[in-house]
Amino acid sequence: MKSLFFLYLSFAFFAAYPTFAQVPQNTREAMQDARQIRRDQSMLSRDRQELAAFNKKRIRIYEAWRLGDLASVRALKRDLLSDMEREIAQAQAYLNQAKAEVQQSQRELAGDRAELARDRRDARHPRGDALDDARDLRNDRADKRDDRRDLADDKRDRQQATQRLNRMIEIRNTLLAYKFTTKKLPGENPMHKLKLLDEFQHLMEKSVQALARELGEDIRESKEDARERRDDRQERRERY
Repeated sequence: MKSLFFLYLSFAFFAAYPTFAQVPQNTREAMQDARQIRRDQSMLSRDRQELAAFNKKRIRIYEAWRLGDLASVRALKRDLLSDMEREIAQAQAYLNQAKAEVQQSQRELAGDRAELARDRRDARHPRGDALDDARDLRNDRADKRDDRRDLADDKRDRQQATQRLNRMIEIRNTLLAYKFTTKKLPGENPMHKLKLLDEFQHLMEKSVQALARELGEDIRESKEDARERRDDRQERRERY
């Protein structure tokens, strides 16, 4: 009799294990969501300040060139190249994070599939209220749709971040190799090189816009994850 009791207890534990395992995963998701929002807010504030500073230097180098102040042009070029190095490093870090978020979204989508498989098993072999099982299935399908959309957004961000980084590196390398001079060199137009600064600034603006969009997505995902956690808690209460 005692052995039958322990056998039943063991069966109950392993049947409940997927649900219990969801608890630490949900806690990790909540902490990760809060961390990402704080990080994006801090980065967005920093990037806006750096964009404003870059713009001031870009305007100054145009003015120095028009005045024929070659010494100031070269000094500002060195300063702007230093800013570009920083922006390229940050763009690489952003790309690395975009790749990590794609992987995270893929894991969340895999978790959704596991939950849906469990819901379908419950629907075939109901252990309680069939209406509750149907509601759980409906909620988890909605979660899967949300996470599939999040994955598509993350893949788009990764692609755009790659393109921005590659072009930033190209502009930096072109300006690094170019020497501003008052001599008229065949096929050379210093204004074309200065206009590369306009394009680099535009890429910085795109990065700021992407980060602001990412912050909005993180806030939305945080709300979705909170709703999913509420659904999970409701399911646990219904099961046990």
